[in-house]
Amino acid sequence: MRSLYVQAVFLPQQSFDKDAVLEQALNADISDIQFVPNTLSDDGRISACFSLMLSLTNAFCVETAASEMIVTDIAELGLLQDATSQLELVGSSQLAYLPLDTISLSEEDAKKNWDLIEGFEELDDVDVVYHNIKLE
Repeated sequence: MRSLYVQAVFLPQQSFDKDAVLEQALNADISDIQFVPNTLSDDGRISACFSLMLSLTNAFCVETAASEMIVTDIAELGLLQDATSQLELVGSSQLAYLPLDTISLSEEDAKKNWDLIEGFEELDDVDVVYHNIKLE
């Protein structure tokens, strides 16, 4: 059973006008675009790396004022980059694994999983660790 799927994701570093993005997406022939909520971090800032994408690699973490990230099909990553560029949105676009659903863990199990994930990240051959743990 698959719990993750690949999508093209744009992580804006500033707030954006959804209507303008939708209009630009239509003009760029992007067939399906979604706005996926980010999750607030403990200090109230939005950290895109702890949003739906759930990548734990620092290179993929972006502090952002936007409450949502923009998601579309992987085949339309280039179109998404062009559309956000024409709107002069600053951010990071790339392919990412998104969970189909998330799971909640007890505090003890969450700690064990984070320790395991951190262990994987310390390995030289590991670039990114994705998961579907619900961050609370």
